[in-house]
Amino acid sequence: MDLVSRVSSVFWAEWFWLPRGYNWTTFTSTPEKLYPDFYWIYFPIPFSLLLFLVRILFEKKICDPIGRSMGISERRTHPPVSNRALEKEYRKKKKAPDGEQLKGLSKRTDLTTRQVESWFRQRKASETLSQLQKFSETGWRFFLLYCDIHIWTLGCLFEIMVLRHKRMLERVSLACGGSRHVVVLHAGTVILLVAPDIPVF
Repeated sequence: MDLVSRVSSVFWAEWFWLPRGYNWTTFTSTPEKLYPDFYWIYFPIPFSLLLFLVRILFEKKICDPIGRSMGISERRTHPPVSNRALEKEYRKKKKAPDGEQLKGLSKRTDLTTRQVESWFRQRKASETLSQLQKFSETGWRFFLLYCDIHIWTLGCLFEIMVLRHKRMLERVSLACGGSRHVVVLHAGTVILLVAPDIPVF
């Protein structure tokens, strides 16, 4: 526990996060003024891990079976025979050499220039995703985009509905007055949610 406290104190060092003359107690919420809790910064970490787990399960349990049932190929190009010199050169540029560099590699590896070029082509192709993997990734992106659009659309519809009937609810509440306006507002909200086609007056 002492180690956790030390790490936390180092991470939340006031000299790093805050200007001079301020400390964390300055941003303590009061009934008159509310501040966000700075420890909320920890929340994205478990949520991102959860989202990553959901993605893996979605791709493996939903997209992959659908892709296989559609006959989508999951075959990938096998990597070429291991060659340390060519591998080192590939990691530098990620593309096949040309000209004098190609001839130099050919001499160093005792391979023909055509074999060197073939090795680089095969090495690059081995990093390409299979058709099934591309299908699964696209399926996840479509699912995520669809969920985002769906949630955004529901939010817009709710906002439009609230703004559309705002004037009517305000008039009803002003007409009732007193403690009864709360009940009327609740009743009016329920009615508008059930029957949103009520004309606005």
